Amino acid sequence: MPATVIVGAQWGDEGKGKVTDVAASDANVIVRYQGGNNAGHTIVIGDDTYKFHLVPSGILRENTTCVLGGGMVIDATKLLAEMEGLAKQSVDVNRLKISDQAHFILPTHREIDQFQESQKGKGKIGTTGRGIGPAYSDKINRSGVRFCDARYPDVLRRRVDAHFRNHQQALSDSEWTVERVLSHLGEAIDRLGSHLCSAPRLVNEALDGDQRVLFEGAQGTLLDIDHGTYPFVTSSSPTAGGACAALGVGPTRVGKVL
Repeated sequence: MPATVIVGAQWGDEGKGKVTDVAASDANVIVRYQGGNNAGHTIVIGDDTYKFHLVPSGILRENTTCVLGGGMVIDATKLLAEMEGLAKQSVDVNRLKISDQAHFILPTHREIDQFQESQKGKGKIGTTGRGIGPAYSDKINRSGVRFCDARYPDVLRRRVDAHFRNHQQALSDSEWTVERVLSHLGEAIDRLGSHLCSAPRLVNEALDGDQRVLFEGAQGTLLDIDHGTYPFVTSSSPTAGGACAALGVGPTRVGKVL
């Protein structure tokens, strides 16, 4: 069955979370395909309020698999806190999968984000300061840290070493060190490792199996890095086409854009 993409047509805050929750009523797989914890979806069911920044809101639907795709950048601390909060509300977060191609937002990325914004003077773009832009910059510069890298200590150390070399000026006064970041990532992968998957394989197999699959974007089309109100945009592609590139599926696998 072809996938459905849920995308914002403006600058975000169009109500995608609520629409996704409704559309997820008969979905098998729901996939976030880009962005980080700069998204914000709120779902109210009865007396209960659920807040989402990373986890697809479809996690509230039983028997639905939710996936954080490889086009995302993920702050592990924020993700773990969100998962713990949902678990306390009796939501089964074991159904959450994380692409091993997704990139970490390192704790130092937040400091780099704030440093870079402070250097722009009147040219500030109003970044959220959550490290999302610098994480995507490192990804494009081929120096990012992926979730799969955390499984290989030698690879991980080389990447974190390079990260500190590449950002010496921004991190000159940082309390973070290579060893602290390695420890932080080690703890994260210990807690999240069981959720890792090959998202392209999972998604394509679901589509081949005639399952109902939803692709959920964050932000909106007018914040797209290529097609938005540049430079006041996000660092990824929240368009329907961005879903295909981020998730490793061909455009012919999308049957509907909502």
